[in-house]
Amino acid sequence: METIQTRAGTTIAYDQSGSGPALVLVHGSLNDKSTWQFVRPALEERFTVYAVNRRGREGSDAMTRHSLEDEFEDVAAVVNAIGEPVHLLGHSFGALCALGATLRTDNVRSLILYEPPPPGPVADDGMHTELRELMESGSTDDVVVTFLKKGPAMPDEQVAGLRQSPMWPTLVPFTQSLVEEIDAMARYKFDPAQFAHLNMPILLLFGDQSPLKLREVMDALLSVLPEARFVELPEQGHIAQLTAPDLLAKEIKLFLESVES
Repeated sequence: METIQTRAGTTIAYDQSGSGPALVLVHGSLNDKSTWQFVRPALEERFTVYAVNRRGREGSDAMTRHSLEDEFEDVAAVVNAIGEPVHLLGHSFGALCALGATLRTDNVRSLILYEPPPPGPVADDGMHTELRELMESGSTDDVVVTFLKKGPAMPDEQVAGLRQSPMWPTLVPFTQSLVEEIDAMARYKFDPAQFAHLNMPILLLFGDQSPLKLREVMDALLSVLPEARFVELPEQGHIAQLTAPDLLAKEIKLFLESVES
């Protein structure tokens, strides 16, 4: 992995693969850049992919009581380090980071957001306190279960299946960063008017099985950016990069190829 230093002196890691125009991937909570592993092969055929490891992940600095704006700066620093305009894709919490980064760099050519969660008081609806108490008691598995059920509203059977899968041990190490991220979201006031000036192509992705609260940020953006493209992923929820990587890669490539043409 390569690393960059932000203006504040934070180290952020990323790796690079593929060839073609630059495409930066920003992962969400409870994972790292490996969440893109099933989508990347299709993207690498056409793009140079830069997959970021956000704070608290391998190669990047640890989290302390940081703000969401700090993560905006982190993503913008990676974008600026690439040295050319980039396509920027973020999932979940990473989608909020990607969106905010557009306020801090002029080097974003297009923007793809997959279900950015609503920040502000709605992010602290009691779940944050419960997660912190579970963390303090050492119940890290229960932290993951509680978040998946109350955050992206994953069905019980899907959570149970995930818990029995080889993927589960890769989620648990990120429980501490999850609690810090939700805390940062709760302290951030989202104002869609801040983004009304964006004149780049924008794709908003939503799984049609996801809870409607995961449309709130995208609907607010559509109110100020009516030309943004909104696409529903059929029979998908919040993690299509894992459940339907071919479908997700297809939608991303269709959009980016239209931007490139």
